[in-house]
Amino acid sequence: MAKYELRTTVWYEDNEEAADAKQQQAYVEDWAKLQIEHWHRSKVHLIIREGKKTRRYTCDVDGGPTHGTDIQLKRPIHQWPWMKVTELMPEEGQNVVIYNDEEDFMSFGMLRPTDANPCYGDNGPFFHCYTNDGQEIGYFQAEFPHLWWRTIEKPINPKQL
Repeated sequence: MAKYELRTTVWYEDNEEAADAKQQQAYVEDWAKLQIEHWHRSKVHLIIREGKKTRRYTCDVDGGPTHGTDIQLKRPIHQWPWMKVTELMPEEGQNVVIYNDEEDFMSFGMLRPTDANPCYGDNGPFFHCYTNDGQEIGYFQAEFPHLWWRTIEKPINPKQL
């Protein structure tokens, strides 16, 4: 299972006096809470330097995601790790989970190359997938606007450890 840590550092400079400590701490807490709408945990640091004086504000928030995963399909910045097929295709042969938003259905498979496409008149890569019960499914160009994908990882085989 993958664990992600996204770090972003931004700088802002102006010629005004910084807000008071209570306002700065509230800002840090609000920012941290906003992040767990779509992430599991959040830690926010704010460092303010005024001349030789340095003030630090931090906040740790746990208990996300508070909006669940359905929001990922509605706002592009939060769709990650789900990728819309029409915006970005996976690598051929890469194991992926496919979500069809038209049918609200998930399957597992991979992108296959154009030369393996069994459909006449649909020249292009396609997704060769399987349902949970082992039934084969093919998704072709016409279905791509309704498809989302994300990578999956094979479980660790204890015998290989």
